[in-house]
Parts: sequence; C-alpha cells; structure tokens
Amino acid sequence: MEVIQVAASIEQKIALLESFRQRLNKFTKEKVLSTAIAEYDKSIAIAVANLKAKGEPVTIIEKLAKGECWQTREKVSQAEITYKAIVANIDIIKAQLMGFQSIYKHLDST
Repeated sequence: MEVIQVAASIEQKIALLESFRQRLNKFTKEKVLSTAIAEYDKSIAIAVANLKAKGEPVTIIEKLAKGECWQTREKVSQAEITYKAIVANIDIIKAQLMGFQSIYKHLDST
C-alpha cells in the first residue's frame, strides 16, 4: 500500500465513524430505547392490573401479562439490538482505523 492510499482509507474510516456517531447521537436524542422500555413497563402494569381484576391466579399473572405485552417487548428488543449494532460498528471502524494508522506510521517512517 502507498501512503496516499492509506491516508485515503484513514479519511474514509473517519467519515464512517462520524456517520455512526451521528446515528448513535440521533438514537439517544430520540430516546428510542428508554421510550420502548417505558411503554413496555406501562403495558405490563396495565395488563397485571387487568388480570388481577379478572381474578386470575396470582402465580401466573406475570407470565400472562408478558404474553399479552409481547409486541411492546419486541420494540424493546429491537431498540437494544439497534443500539448494540451501532456501538459494535463503531468499535470495528475504530479497530480498522487504528490498523490504517499503524500502516501509515510505518510507511511514513520508511
């Protein structure tokens, strides 16, 4: 690899890091994960109250409530997966960037 190619790769990785940083920033500003968790907690509480009012056995109320709230739980899972994927991509790009920086340093010193 030539110094110019490595420098271009470094610039590309920096731009990619910035795009993922912006995605993470947007994700946190929109409160996607915390909103999904709050919706799930609220739906569980409502389901538990309704099941208690119906006279369901106390030992199975929580499982029944979770069964009724599977869609909101799915939103929480999706938000968690999205967050973890963004962070994992940032880590991968950082590792690639460090590799290119090492190559650049070696090529620049020779």
